[in-house]
Amino acid sequence: MSLFKERTGQPRLYREIAPFLWRDTRSNWLMAAKVVDGKVVRISMNELSPFMVFEPVPWWRSPAWLQPLSVLAYAAVLLTAVLWPVAAIVRRRLKAPLSLPDRAEGPQALPACRRGAHGN
Repeated sequence: MSLFKERTGQPRLYREIAPFLWRDTRSNWLMAAKVVDGKVVRISMNELSPFMVFEPVPWWRSPAWLQPLSVLAYAAVLLTAVLWPVAAIVRRRLKAPLSLPDRAEGPQALPACRRGAHGN
């Protein structure tokens, strides 16, 4: 159910009765907005609780880009979960070893890097 639509699905028709205060022409609901520096910062309706207000969502919390991004992340996790066992089965059938880099190179190379370019 939308607060901006009637039960029939038609949009509500509001008429301004004061600055930033509107009344629905059919149900007498009131809708008010708080405007600061020419931008709407808050909207509320009297049919709701007086403590329930609607505020604009900052861009970094907007579902417009978070929802597609979360679908992509879920798809990546699902693809990894499906292909990991498939890769293991293929390696087993082809008798191919899992080719991981040699772990002995990492810690032994570190002291050589700390000595500097001249080997001091």
